[in-house]
Amino acid sequence: MHRIDPLRISILVFLTLLGASMSIGKGGVQGAGVSGSLTPKTEEGLPHGEVGRFFSPYGENIKSFSDLVRWKATSEAKPWPLWVETDIIWHPKGNLGAHELVLHFVNHATVLVEYGLADGGRFRVLTDPVWSKRVSPSQWLGPARVRKPGIAFDDLPTIDAIVISHNHYDHLDTETIGRVVKRDNPAVFCGLGDGPLIRSLWPQKVEPRVSELDWWSSVQITKGSNTIRLTYTPAHHWSGRGLFDRFASLWGSYFIEFFAGAVAPASAGQALSVYFAGDTGYGDHFKETYQRMGAPSVALIPIGAYEPRWFMKASHINPSEAIQAHKDLGARYSMGIHYGTWQLTDEGIDEPLIDLDRARKANQIDAKVFFTLREGESWILPQK
Repeated sequence: MHRIDPLRISILVFLTLLGASMSIGKGGVQGAGVSGSLTPKTEEGLPHGEVGRFFSPYGENIKSFSDLVRWKATSEAKPWPLWVETDIIWHPKGNLGAHELVLHFVNHATVLVEYGLADGGRFRVLTDPVWSKRVSPSQWLGPARVRKPGIAFDDLPTIDAIVISHNHYDHLDTETIGRVVKRDNPAVFCGLGDGPLIRSLWPQKVEPRVSELDWWSSVQITKGSNTIRLTYTPAHHWSGRGLFDRFASLWGSYFIEFFAGAVAPASAGQALSVYFAGDTGYGDHFKETYQRMGAPSVALIPIGAYEPRWFMKASHINPSEAIQAHKDLGARYSMGIHYGTWQLTDEGIDEPLIDLDRARKANQIDAKVFFTLREGESWILPQK
């Protein structure tokens, strides 16, 4: 019999109410507000609702508040260390050839993607950037990081685009996004309904470069003679930053394609591509993405935040399901993300890596094919 801890319940309720007080309004979907050579294309008639009442067509994606209280009251979370030192010092990739791709792991779901342009420059995409200490409505309470980011913010190179999968605090960090937009003024992409919050982070008198996307919406960006196409693809998850904005904005993943020139049917097979899953439970969306978009060169797939399974299965895949997602996507390579930075759930800090290794062996998948990086490590996509 588990004893219900009144202090634990009080903290849970306090954090939830605090999140509600800071939540954004539903608002209307504004125009893309992205200048330059960005061409949005949206497909109509999608099966997930409208702003303010989105739902997942892939089954149950959230537990009830009473289930949340039950989990927190009976949790048997494995203890994490208060801090983990790292001996890795990140260095930017010196020589990146035209049409080459490199990934730099920062932490959790934050990955710096660099693509080599034909003119010798680079196009840089940052996924769900979080440099803050805590992923919470308050920097005084909530999960605190146990590792420093793999790239110090002052060392972060100029960013061309930021992709936001959804608005949970461990994925949409207003402090970090605000720092990047004030410094670099990148294009920022997010799901329908999250635009008002992100636009508010821009300096006054600077036009926000924000595109709100529906599932299967695509945006093309031209830099030099290269073209980058971002498509917002489905995920099995949910949204909300408080009690009163749950399901008010859309959640999703991204399929990012890098073309050596203009986008054309004949060039599709030569494009390099990155699939960023964001945060998701398991569902048919992985197979649907493969059917519509083809196999990604590399997929960034969550492997952490999955225990207890009775509660987390609805919205978070575990390492075994991550392996299945890799297979469903037909990915050439996959990289595990979303683990080891903040203790969000009950598994131990190293359990995702242990369970991933077990799942790889059970499916006869090499560790070089589905791999992980330490914070600050980099990986170059091998040439075919």
